[in-house]
Amino acid sequence: MLEMAVVAHGVLGFNEADKSALTCSEQQLIQRFRQMSDQEQHQVLRLLEVLNVHPIKAG
Repeated sequence: MLEMAVVAHGVLGFNEADKSALTCSEQQLIQRFRQMSDQEQHQVLRLLEVLNVHPIKAG
């Protein structure tokens, strides 16, 4: 859970100076994430946590 809070803070805590280092796609994803409900954000963060623990192996 702590990792999810750190990820959420990282995504929600971007400021204008940080934006310049992001691609257009990354900026769009962050913008859409911010528009999600709390429940949807939690589900996305949970998915990221699961993918981090069980990465998809290219084959």
